Amino acid sequence: MKIKNIYDLTHGISKKTFHPFGSPEFESYETFEVQGCRSSKVTITLHFATHLDSPWHFVRDGKKMEDLSLDRFVGEGLVVDLSDKYGPSCGKNLCISQRDLEMAVEKTKKTLQSDDMIIINT
Repeated sequence: MKIKNIYDLTHGISKKTFHPFGSPEFESYETFEVQGCRSSKVTITLHFATHLDSPWHFVRDGKKMEDLSLDRFVGEGLVVDLSDKYGPSCGKNLCISQRDLEMAVEKTKKTLQSDDMIIINT
């Protein structure tokens, strides 16, 4: 497969970064003096900022990230926008239902293939 574009989905994180379950337990510490090199500690909760869920998160015997080959994360993708249901402007936490996802895919007017990735903008 020839890769046409690569998109960087990362975002910086801070104490102000939106967290779906309220105030994040975000802590950041950095020092150079202790060992003569940069040393950092960052503490965050799961589902904080841009992240990827493995099947293990939703399926009892699903695969964990370390069980998945990197080639599974390169390919065609579809971006759907659910920020009106779930995000900083929403004001409350709503679960994203299967129907919400199906409707968002329909809005793109694209056909989802079995190996396509879905990127959900919240």
